[in-house]
Amino acid sequence: MNELQKKLVDLGLSEEMSQQAIDTVLGYIKTKVPDNLEPLLDAAAKGEMPEGDDLLGAVKNLFG
Repeated sequence: MNELQKKLVDLGLSEEMSQQAIDTVLGYIKTKVPDNLEPLLDAAAKGEMPEGDDLLGAVKNLFG
């Protein structure tokens, strides 16, 4: 279970409800950012965020 989902479960939501909440918020955020940032958001949601120079490289790749 990812960290955010665990925090939501700790607040009293079921695992299913916590995942629905995460999906809803992520879907909303995706409507507010440029399309090329969606893969970075998806990676962050899975806990796959690159660190340091890797993060800078990922952001640079988004802008060509």
